[in-house]
Amino acid sequence: MTTKTITKICLFVALGLASVVFNACKEDAPKPSATEQPDPTDTTGTTKPIDPSDPAKPEERESVVINGVTWATRNVASSGTFAATPESYGIYYSYQAQNVCPSGYRLPTKSELESLINSGSTWTNRNGTKGRIFGNGSNTIFLPAAGNRGPNDRDGVHSPPPCTFGDCLGSYGSSTREDIEGAPYDVKNAYYLSFDSDRMVVSYDYIPYYRSVRCVAGGAIQEVVVTNVSLNKTETSLPIGDSETLIATVLPANATNKTVTWTSSDDWIATVDANGKITAIEKGTTTITAEIGDKTAVCEVVVYDPKTHDKGVVINGVTWATRNVDEYGTFVAAPENAGELHSGYSAMYDAVCPYGWQVPTKVEMNKLIDAANVSNEWVTLNGVNGRKFTDKTTSVSLFLPAAGYQGSNINLDGPLCEQGAVGNYWSSSTSFSGSNFANSLFFTSGNTTVYTDNLVLGRFVRCVAK
Repeated sequence: MTTKTITKICLFVALGLASVVFNACKEDAPKPSATEQPDPTDTTGTTKPIDPSDPAKPEERESVVINGVTWATRNVASSGTFAATPESYGIYYSYQAQNVCPSGYRLPTKSELESLINSGSTWTNRNGTKGRIFGNGSNTIFLPAAGNRGPNDRDGVHSPPPCTFGDCLGSYGSSTREDIEGAPYDVKNAYYLSFDSDRMVVSYDYIPYYRSVRCVAGGAIQEVVVTNVSLNKTETSLPIGDSETLIATVLPANATNKTVTWTSSDDWIATVDANGKITAIEKGTTTITAEIGDKTAVCEVVVYDPKTHDKGVVINGVTWATRNVDEYGTFVAAPENAGELHSGYSAMYDAVCPYGWQVPTKVEMNKLIDAANVSNEWVTLNGVNGRKFTDKTTSVSLFLPAAGYQGSNINLDGPLCEQGAVGNYWSSSTSFSGSNFANSLFFTSGNTTVYTDNLVLGRFVRCVAK
């Protein structure tokens, strides 16, 4: 090796060492190791937004819209400031601290916390801090499981390490209060979001508890929570095809959200729309529920076939059907309709009345015309003449049409006699033992009595409850 070659090698080595020294001097500070993470208990706050240079990263935005609500990406530190990072716990505040959010932000309401839960969530460990990510896609926020403080810890600094023995809890306050009637202010309840690795819930607890705060954008909202919902009826019955609208009363009257959700336990029996209108579909029983949040009220609905069911009215202690019998086992559609003629034999021995009903006895007919307890008068109902019987104690009335009667032959399809002038109704009581005669109710515009008829003749039937 020549002297010239050795000189070149030494020169290159010297230059290389100089370059290393120069570059090392240009570094301002050493880079952190991979194990160094942000301190979540750092309570240092800032009013300045995090650099939004990469909007694809929600942690680099000041706020994110989730289910229509604009959420801050960091907890509140000292009043009016955000914590340094999304993982920072911030400072804990009680319900009374309603104005701790930075300008343009406020505490979320109970409904907004529930909306956040409904957006979806995943338990995670982010930069060494356990918590939950809420939202989906690029619209997500991270809430650290920062624990909470008891009512007596009022110094406003962060709690001891919240993840003790693997038990990590997130607890975030709202602006919504649940009043307990008669309780002093400081033991009333406030709603908050609570979560751990397995569950999420919006619940309420004593106001003096200290919790983390995650703000939402917008002006101040004082949510008034619903304390009760009730219905104008707890039970009702409808014939197939009919409708009825239930009325829900929501308390307090100034509740923020008074929108009632209506459901039917069996849509095959009856449906209910968004306004509480019930429509009867098929014979059976269903339960209609009105719901707001965790408050509910119910109404049991019985749907019946009007041909076989009648509500009945009580006159002088006897429950009478409000309509005549039509063909065997069915009622006519309206109280003024005559129905079909039946012989006395059919009235006494056949099941002419629908299930649960029977032909009245002579005793029951006499109770209907008992002048001491029942008044009766000749009236016209929807163009049909007849008699109205009214219980003097309850003022409940019953109408029997003057539908006439079948004459002296046994042809029940023959012409009616004195239709519109006479009412004639079978009883199930024979007038003489073993005879072909039975008692019947007979009335005109001027007279009402129970007398005897031949069983072969055609009369009408008005049933009583068994």
